[in-house]
Amino acid sequence: MYKLMQKNQKKLMAFLGVGLMIVFILPSTFTGGGPGDPVVGYIGDETIRARESQEGRMELDLLSRCYTYLRQDQPMPLLARLSPTAPQEFRDHPEMFFLMLREARKMGVQVSKDQLGNTLQNQVISLDRLEPNDPRLVRAVNDFLMIENAFERIAATIKISHPLQSYTLAEQYQSIKVQLVEYDAKEFADKIAAPTTQQVDEQFAKYADLPAGRVDAKTDPFGFGYRYPDRVKLQYIAIPAVSVRQAVDLSRDEYTWKKDAYKYYVEHQGEFATTQPATQPTTNPLTLGAGAAPVTPTTGPTTRPFDEVFGEIRTKLSAQEADKLQKRIADRIAGTLGSDWLNYNKSQSANESAQSSLGVPYPTFEYLQQLAAQIQKEFNVLPQITQNADDYLTQTQLAALAGIGTATDGKANAVTYAFQKAVPFAPQSQQKSSDLLQLLQPSPILHDASGDAYLFRLTAAQPSHRPGDKSEVKDQIIADLHQMEGYQLAKKSAEQLLQSANQSASLQSAATASGRNVIQTGEFRNRAMEPIENYPISGPSKAAFLDQVFKLLIDAARGADHPRRLIELPQSGKVLVAQLDSVKADWPEQSVFFVELSVEGQLRAELRQNLQVQWFDWKSLVTRLNYKPAQPTEEPTPQRPAQPLL
Repeated sequence: MYKLMQKNQKKLMAFLGVGLMIVFILPSTFTGGGPGDPVVGYIGDETIRARESQEGRMELDLLSRCYTYLRQDQPMPLLARLSPTAPQEFRDHPEMFFLMLREARKMGVQVSKDQLGNTLQNQVISLDRLEPNDPRLVRAVNDFLMIENAFERIAATIKISHPLQSYTLAEQYQSIKVQLVEYDAKEFADKIAAPTTQQVDEQFAKYADLPAGRVDAKTDPFGFGYRYPDRVKLQYIAIPAVSVRQAVDLSRDEYTWKKDAYKYYVEHQGEFATTQPATQPTTNPLTLGAGAAPVTPTTGPTTRPFDEVFGEIRTKLSAQEADKLQKRIADRIAGTLGSDWLNYNKSQSANESAQSSLGVPYPTFEYLQQLAAQIQKEFNVLPQITQNADDYLTQTQLAALAGIGTATDGKANAVTYAFQKAVPFAPQSQQKSSDLLQLLQPSPILHDASGDAYLFRLTAAQPSHRPGDKSEVKDQIIADLHQMEGYQLAKKSAEQLLQSANQSASLQSAATASGRNVIQTGEFRNRAMEPIENYPISGPSKAAFLDQVFKLLIDAARGADHPRRLIELPQSGKVLVAQLDSVKADWPEQSVFFVELSVEGQLRAELRQNLQVQWFDWKSLVTRLNYKPAQPTEEPTPQRPAQPLL
């Protein structure tokens, strides 16, 4: 028997491995019950026991430490394969996993041996370094695939209706021309009364905790909001490339420049090869008379003369020297700032005072002035120093600053370092990371597209927070109330014009009678990045405009001749009356079949993505399973916004 087992050891181990795999993926038949396994919830009339819940949480915990590959070089959490929102949903509601597993089993979903084996061997990476045949991993991945297969069964039922396909085809592959009449809320400013104290109070109470610009069609179409975003104050020092180049040009006299240029010329002859042929006739053969003797060609120069290329060489040498000098200056500034920052930070931790290497307090603007003067004395280049001491800057405002707003070190730009990589805006658990900038700590050396170099330091930071009082934002509240009232008047006037245009069957005649100008656009498509001739519009308002104006195609499909619609753009305070002028197909007739296939695939992908988010949504799951916990959980208490760091 022993010899028989030795001879067939590999076959026996394989058999046992498969047997164990089957054992561990079989659903538990233990129904539980009793005081050691209490009821924790209900799916309709069915009970959920603590043991099942705990097993699901353990599997979820294991799966949360598994990764897969979207492509060869793009790892992603395995749970994200279910839906982009699934990892967060499972994290917030761990019970989702065993509920969805129970749902999949009730649907009769199965996982084939091939699917399970291929997934374990080729698609799952365990951060716990579990082997593919580890029983814990086998069972967890099997249950994961059951949940995934349940969704795939539902997704397979997606059908694309012909009207939806036709509308999308028309919307995306046709160009239109429209006539527009615009009403702006600002036109009605003189008809608007000052808001009452009660209106101001109500407006502040409603939008004080919302950031400005986040539009909700139902609750906040204007994008009102008074919550302060993350903001910073900073000082920065710039080393202009032009100033460095001037210093380099003045560092040598003309004779020295020519000497250095000639040396470069001799050592790099290949860079200055002539474009004329190496040999050429001394006389044009076409000008030779009959019987003329042939002329021996002469050899031309193969290298351009030094005088001809001196300017090029000097420019090149100057640029190379300027790059080196700018780097030396930037390194000197970074070294001085870094050393003084370390001393300052150490002294602050010990509640001591520390003198900087420049003899003035490190946090002051005077310190940067002294540093700039020292650099000028040493390198004959005066850096430019700037500070915004009065007003805080948002991310958008910092990005809009000339030069530093777009400066980068190749890894991140100034905005990223000032906000995403700054201690004041990081979670508490990450604030001790050495990768984050502290207040007054110098940034890495950054460069903009013009070649200017920058270093900055944050002098103050305010995380996003609610205004302390309505008085801080009262002017904005009043302006918003005026815009809202003016918008309503603009909309009323636009509705009257639309009614007149429908009665006369002409927007032009109705507009003329009302003393309004008609804007005739050029042809445009439903593309947010493409300009609209004669009607410049951008940002969120453009997306809203395109969405509404292309619905004129629906009206045209229903038989309307030059249909008209109201276009509402509350965020920009404008209302338009639009009339469809003409429609043009953007594809050849012979390509219609392939365009239709493309549109069908696009719609199917969009509907699938929407279904994914809904299917793996906690509230949707609770509703479709009629799930109720045995003891209802309380809603978490909202955290107070972080206080400003001054």
